Amino acid sequence: MTAKTNTYTLRENSTGKIFNLSLNDKVLISTQGKPDKLKTTEKAFPSVEEASRQALKKAWELLKKGYVLKNDQPAAGEAGLHYFVGSGYTGSLAFEHTPDGIYVYKHGHFNNPTDQQDFMVRIDTEGNLLETILLPKILAWDMQYSPISNLLLLDLDHYIFEYTLSGKTFRQLIKGENGRTSFISIRGGKTAFATRETLFLTDPQNNVLLEQEYTIETIMGSIPFCARLSKSGEQMAFYHKEGEIELISSKDGQIIRKITGDFERVDQMEFAHEDQLLIIRALYGSRGLRYFDLSTGQEQAFESLEIPEYSKEVKAFCLNNDQSRLVLLQRTRAYVYDFKQKKLLYSFAIDHCVKTAKIKFIGDLLGVRTDYGCFSLYAI
Repeated sequence: MTAKTNTYTLRENSTGKIFNLSLNDKVLISTQGKPDKLKTTEKAFPSVEEASRQALKKAWELLKKGYVLKNDQPAAGEAGLHYFVGSGYTGSLAFEHTPDGIYVYKHGHFNNPTDQQDFMVRIDTEGNLLETILLPKILAWDMQYSPISNLLLLDLDHYIFEYTLSGKTFRQLIKGENGRTSFISIRGGKTAFATRETLFLTDPQNNVLLEQEYTIETIMGSIPFCARLSKSGEQMAFYHKEGEIELISSKDGQIIRKITGDFERVDQMEFAHEDQLLIIRALYGSRGLRYFDLSTGQEQAFESLEIPEYSKEVKAFCLNNDQSRLVLLQRTRAYVYDFKQKKLLYSFAIDHCVKTAKIKFIGDLLGVRTDYGCFSLYAI
């Protein structure tokens, strides 16, 4: 397990002020001010652990005041950026990287049904706020970037919207009231989404390749539903029935294969191994991730990819672009694996996180949006 640095360097971009926090055994050393006029103070604590807690607490206070933590040379498992997005946890933690910057969901207010607002902020990798954008609907469950169309596809509380980066305009794709299920996925030039219990698939020219209704089930008050395009875009994993995943062809919408198992509710899926392996994360159970060979439909076991703790539960997972690294999130700790060699490399604690976070690779860095209102980039 990696050890976190004992130094925090924060800056206020608007004024140029800096605030350095460093630990010398039980002593917390604070240096603050403009670069040419710095003031240093020291404070001793009863233990090294308490000094470290106070340093992290002070860093969080500064982040909420508008400071940004920036580390240009983070070690593996260390943050290269901490940016405070805003308080108020709604369950939505969406973010996405684009050539124009990183878009991150920000909660606004829910005063009453006719007075509620949510936003997304656009920041750069230095932690500069570039733009704050009012969303047309609340609760951004997901957002994904289309490099072909240069737009963001957003799932806003089961309404599907496009946001053009050049024109800065929103367009609702399917008019009318939302349904009870939704998803978005952009892979291999294809775009798939669902709303109002109808599944849509389009090609790069926005031609509709597939449009079909689907049925949903309610199990113990929840609806099993999840979908994901393969990396090539040639097939889609579609889950809307307990214990069954349909593998659908993007060419004609036909079911290639059905994957069955004792999974009660699948919340996340991903294709790997040249789209021949399907990884699923079920909401219930203690077996961690599940792996299915798509050529046979049989489940495979990778015990070396389990979290080495009493609980094997995984809250979220992600793979980098070449699928050489797998990151598993369990509560507030991330576990980094060599996915090709199938072995654990190290783990680290996620800063400024209460219970959960959303994780996604941004290039070689791990993007993290926490339930405490912080967006971070970690070196992996």
